[in-house]
Amino acid sequence: MLNLRQFFKSRECFMKFENIQENLVKRWKNYEVEQVSTFSQSELSEKNLELKNKQLNSRCFVLGNGPSLKNENLDCLKNEVVFCVNEFFKYEDYDKVMPDYYVIVDPYYFDVKYIKELNVIMKNMERLKYKEKKPVFIVPTFARHLVKTFYKWEQWTKVYYIENKLVLHKGYSKEYDITKPVPAENSVVRMAILLATYMGIKDIYLLGVEETGLLDNLGLYESRDYIRYAFDFESDEEKNSIEQAKNGVPLSVYLKNSIAESVKGYRRVFSYCEKRKVNLYNCTPASIIDSIPQIQFTSLFH
Repeated sequence: MLNLRQFFKSRECFMKFENIQENLVKRWKNYEVEQVSTFSQSELSEKNLELKNKQLNSRCFVLGNGPSLKNENLDCLKNEVVFCVNEFFKYEDYDKVMPDYYVIVDPYYFDVKYIKELNVIMKNMERLKYKEKKPVFIVPTFARHLVKTFYKWEQWTKVYYIENKLVLHKGYSKEYDITKPVPAENSVVRMAILLATYMGIKDIYLLGVEETGLLDNLGLYESRDYIRYAFDFESDEEKNSIEQAKNGVPLSVYLKNSIAESVKGYRRVFSYCEKRKVNLYNCTPASIIDSIPQIQFTSLFH
């Protein structure tokens, strides 16, 4: 019979073996995708070279859509490199920020099953083409048809496409090269961080990235009041997005897995940035992210 020390040692060895096995599977999946992909020979791949080291050795701010944005003075971001995500166009002080890059990778925004909601989003986003500074869009390759025929962003600004089909496994250290298939993250903020590394940015600051909204998904089903975003968000639209993400999984399991994946996902991205000698900080006052050093937003503008 095993004593406690032997038990924990055997358990530790088993977990290490499981992790090694999992990483090998992920590496093999990446290899398979890379072998069959023709993206690197496409015109879209060649165009992405325009972003290579475009912001070399500069700093940038990646804005989530968390409610803490309302408490920050974003006027100081006017002359900074800024990434925004998803429905940031709804933010009442959008003109104070005038973001450079708009990253949208969530499948929900390109799923014709939700065409009614997407039609509203499309009409609202069209207002951006009248702004003094038009954002550059970065979207997945599977979205190209809808971008060209429905959103029609290419008619008034630049759009870049990425083939995000790989896995950011533990120990991944390759350059995030968007002229080839790249690792995907199920968080658009984490995708924006990885994209910033391709542009040569050395200091990345997160703002409005509470991630506590994962718990508040439950509120949509309990009809209780809560504030999840820095702007109004239609509950039907959010329910559709969650239903797609759940993909038939019970809500309680989905929430548990989402929180765990979010925490682990930011650890992976932080580890990747460390390997690439990129500094990553979180300026969000309260967040479940435990792996990224905190820094006060106002301290960056003395």
